[in-house]
Amino acid sequence: MAIIGDVTGPLADTWRYGIASFRTYFQHINDQGGIHGRKVKVIVEDDRANVALSVAAFKKIVYRDKALAFMGTGQGGGNIALFNQIEKEKIPNVPAGLELRLSSPPKKYIFCTGATHEDAVAVLMDYAIRDLKAKNPKFGVVYPDIEFGKAGMRGAIERAKFYGLDMHREVLNVGALDATSQILNLKRAKVDYVIVQHIAATASGLVRDARKFDYKPTFLGTQWVCSQDLIKLAGKGA
Repeated sequence: MAIIGDVTGPLADTWRYGIASFRTYFQHINDQGGIHGRKVKVIVEDDRANVALSVAAFKKIVYRDKALAFMGTGQGGGNIALFNQIEKEKIPNVPAGLELRLSSPPKKYIFCTGATHEDAVAVLMDYAIRDLKAKNPKFGVVYPDIEFGKAGMRGAIERAKFYGLDMHREVLNVGALDATSQILNLKRAKVDYVIVQHIAATASGLVRDARKFDYKPTFLGTQWVCSQDLIKLAGKGA
C-alpha cells in the first residue's frame, strides 16, 4: 500500500496526521497477522506538494515497487494530473484531495471519502444564512492559490450566485507569515463572514492578525483548518 503526500514541504503540517494514521493502521493489521497471513508493506513518498514530484513518485511506486493501491497521490493537483495513469494502470486510489473533479463524473478507480472542497465551502455559507440567521451577509473567502484553494473558491462563487450575494476573495499563500494586507482588505470591504479554505498553520496567522487590527468577523473554517493546531498557534486570537 502506498501514499504520496507532503512530508517536508508547505503542506506537511496537514499531511502528517494522515500519514501517521496510515502507518498506524497497517501496523495494527500486521500485528494481527496481516491480510490472509500476508503482511502489508507501507510505502510513503514525499512530493513536497509539487505535482511533478507526485507524478514521478507514482511511476516509481507502480513500476518499481508494484504497489496494490494508493491511499492518496498527492494534493489535488497531483490527483488530477494522474487521472489517466490511474485509469490505465487500474490501481485503486483513495485521494486526500477532495476536489469535485475527482468524483464527478465518477471515476472507476478513484474513491473519495468526504465532502468535496466545493461542497464544504457551500455548506458553511448555508450555515451562516440558515442557522446563524445572517441578514444581508457579506462573505469573504481566504484561500491559497493552489488547486485545493481554487476548488473551494469555485464552490463559494456558485453558492454566492445561488443566494444573489457578492463575494470578496483574498489569496493567502501556504506558509505566509503575515496576513496584514488580507485582513485590512477584508475589513475595508466590510466582510462579516470570513470562510477560511486553508490549512491550520497559515490560518492561525490570519486569526492573530485580525485581533491585531480589531477586526471581529465570524470566521468559518473548512475541515483542514479545524484542528487543535489552529487553537495552539493562534493564541488569544482564537
